[in-house]
Amino acid sequence: MLAKYADQILNIFNYVDSALITDKDGIVRYYHLVRPDMNSMKPHEMLGKSIFDVYKNLTKENSIVWSVLKTGKPQLNVPQRFTTYNDETIDGIISALPLIEKGKIIGAVEVASYQKEKIVLSTTKLDRTKELYGLEDLIGRSEKILRLKEQIRKVSKTDSNVLIYGETGTGKELVAQSLHKEGSRRGEKFLSQNCAAIPPTLLESILFGTVKGSFTGAENRKGLFEVADGGTLFLDEINSMDLNLQAKLLKAIEEKRITRVGADGPIDVDVRILSAANKSPIQCVEDKVLREDLFYRIGSVQLRIPPLRERREDIEELTEYFIRMYNKKMGTDIQGVEDEVSQLFRTYHWPGNVRELKSIIESGFNLTSGNYILKEDLPDYLWNRVENNTITYPLGKGKSLKEILEGIERDILIDAIARSRTYAEAARLLRLSKQGFYYKLKKHGLAGDQAVEPDKTN
Repeated sequence: MLAKYADQILNIFNYVDSALITDKDGIVRYYHLVRPDMNSMKPHEMLGKSIFDVYKNLTKENSIVWSVLKTGKPQLNVPQRFTTYNDETIDGIISALPLIEKGKIIGAVEVASYQKEKIVLSTTKLDRTKELYGLEDLIGRSEKILRLKEQIRKVSKTDSNVLIYGETGTGKELVAQSLHKEGSRRGEKFLSQNCAAIPPTLLESILFGTVKGSFTGAENRKGLFEVADGGTLFLDEINSMDLNLQAKLLKAIEEKRITRVGADGPIDVDVRILSAANKSPIQCVEDKVLREDLFYRIGSVQLRIPPLRERREDIEELTEYFIRMYNKKMGTDIQGVEDEVSQLFRTYHWPGNVRELKSIIESGFNLTSGNYILKEDLPDYLWNRVENNTITYPLGKGKSLKEILEGIERDILIDAIARSRTYAEAARLLRLSKQGFYYKLKKHGLAGDQAVEPDKTN
């Protein structure tokens, strides 16, 4: 009988990895699993068993389902760790609702969203043990990279908050670590947290910590702000953070104090905040994914990381760097890439930026039979894009058609400049007048990056 509720429940909750329905006594009557790669429990092995037999670590005191069965009150987005009957440990965000007929609780439904990484509400183990990246790891000698390195040197001498922005794969965490390593807090902790795809309740606990009893299974734990006290906290993809949580973050930064989830009193903290976004901060504010007041607080200094297609002169040096790296890592002796591959690298659009270049070279290392990476050692998609003269642009990122087309136009301008010796030559390549070409440079903010006059050579 209870299984009739399954379709209704699964339609209410999107993106669940499992759904479980019990009767009023906590016996499993229905189980639906979406992620067998993260949970090997078999539905037929669970039916008819008590939830306390299915999950060995659950008791009547800490079970969300049992609480819902006894109180009739829903519990939503609660972090919980399970130990299954086959000794697997699963971290998830759990929501549970009572099933009520004719005023009586007849069962409960539980849906779970699994976390790929263990939920850590922070301990001293969060401290980085590996050596952080520094300016020497920011590879390239192009004007834009040299300027970025100089900006990092200047900004690292202060304690101002910094907002780093750039496309996916450009190296935002590398810049953040360099800022910490070059600054006065270099001897203190550097902690990093990606804010994307984490439920607000969990992220709040991660950032600010918890007190015992604040939610099911909660313990007295420091949050990242407390653990990073005296050091640096890097918040990546901050434009993915829930807006309500952004308000709490703003308050913590302004007051230099935090309040653990479930606690009464605040705790003073001294943390430098570095944050990152994958598009222009102003655009994030206009798209209402970044609070304007928070932007002014975290964006005292803004550093833009140029995409790889804007610094094509660095591609050869980056290629050589990754070849040395993988030779050392794999115990090989690859000498380089063939001329045809080198030419491809210079003309390709690089939507995945430095991360994509690194991945392609690693692929070549695995497939080559000689001392050089050849055309046939590269992924097919690379040649297909180039041979079709296709400029790719990421869709599904919340951009309008106008924004996508403007982005493509900007990239075409950059590509034309890279292929030409002068701006006049680039204008002719695009069949634009000099005035029209310069107008578009100014429109896309490229005139200041390149040169003031359209006829000036690169």
